[in-house]
Amino acid sequence: MLYRYIVENFKSFRDQAELAMIPSVGGCSHLIDGDTNIPVLKTAVIYGANASGKSNLVRSMAFARDLILNKEKVNGVSNPCYRLDQESMNRPTVFHFELKINEALYQYGFSILFSKSLVTEEWLYEIIEKKPLFSRAYNEAKFIYDYEFETDDLSEEERNRMSVYMDDLKNAKDRLVLTELAQKKLSDEVSLWNRINEVYTWFKKLTIIFPNTRFNLLTAVVADESKINNLYKDYFRLFNLAIDNIHLNQVPIAMLPLNQETLAEIKSDLLAKDTKGDARGMINLRGHEYLLELDELGDLTAKEVKFCHLKREDGGVADFSKWEESDGTQRLFDLIPALARLVKQEGVWVIDEIDRSLHSLVTRKIISFFLKESQGIRSQLICTTHEQLLLDISLLRTDEIWLTQKNSPDEISELYPLAKYKVKFPENIEKNYLLGRYRGIPVLDD
Repeated sequence: MLYRYIVENFKSFRDQAELAMIPSVGGCSHLIDGDTNIPVLKTAVIYGANASGKSNLVRSMAFARDLILNKEKVNGVSNPCYRLDQESMNRPTVFHFELKINEALYQYGFSILFSKSLVTEEWLYEIIEKKPLFSRAYNEAKFIYDYEFETDDLSEEERNRMSVYMDDLKNAKDRLVLTELAQKKLSDEVSLWNRINEVYTWFKKLTIIFPNTRFNLLTAVVADESKINNLYKDYFRLFNLAIDNIHLNQVPIAMLPLNQETLAEIKSDLLAKDTKGDARGMINLRGHEYLLELDELGDLTAKEVKFCHLKREDGGVADFSKWEESDGTQRLFDLIPALARLVKQEGVWVIDEIDRSLHSLVTRKIISFFLKESQGIRSQLICTTHEQLLLDISLLRTDEIWLTQKNSPDEISELYPLAKYKVKFPENIEKNYLLGRYRGIPVLDD
């Protein structure tokens, strides 16, 4: 679970921005671990004008996650810092997460000076036990890192091995220690090793969906059509979609609009994930949705997802590709797996523009369904939206509603909760928001 996220000097966020999932007002609704000293909220819904910073906040989380998972690189070419003043371009960008994993509470973060492609600091602490697990800071005088590690539970052999790792990482200016140590192997009984892996695994499970995400995050999909339909049909009924069934239609791999190099990369990725003969993935190509997997011989195969609509005349069905469905149906097809997992499994999902292409009532239904059906599940949904119908105190708490504001003339984004305002008449939140009383709206000439 995410307790707090802080970012500084990333795109339009020049100054520190903090998203806190810790309740700041009274009430016991929408709480995870509400009977503990540190409860956490299930939801954060972020509003703001166009270009106010909502998507930049999500992009910052995605960038940090991808850097940790080695999908992004530290380099000065694509410098994502605030670039409207020279000082910011030459100071570090900071990413800071506070996470609850099982019963432990961790603080993990790092800072990067992109102009020099340099990780300047990195740290991991266990907050409840007040125990530093590791930290490092770049020593500009020596041009190496100064390290500190918690080694109380390490054997002499493991301490020696850790010492070797530290020597290897003393010049790791563009790499993260968390990432490097997660690839190493210490004893499974070593607390430090387990905790590093717990944090690394949390980031592997952090799911972020953008409006233009091409690979659908359908990790629940299997090759069995009956299981696919069991996943989707209840939700199609929930959202009143006139789809009777989903069918997987085998297509020759040569028909996919992909060159041989790309196909080879996909096959290699699936082989790397194929530990139990069940590696598969979804890909969207020109509006067509394909399930890619390896057959018994290890060859790449493809099945196109078809939506089956009933023919009222004879009871037959007509198949439609994804691109032939409405934008709203396509969006729901991407969001349903997220919703299905959120109500059953622990996890954190971040969705940028959750309301894109959806009717207001459908967007509200997604949020209300999640809050109702995920009670007792350690799952969280963080999303950005323009949907006014969610500004309802009977649906969301005031500390679950956040706003972004870009302040002139420096175009600096600010993030703050609605709970900072004394909301005297909660039934008028939507009206007061549109009147600008909480800011976070476009400033138009009229």
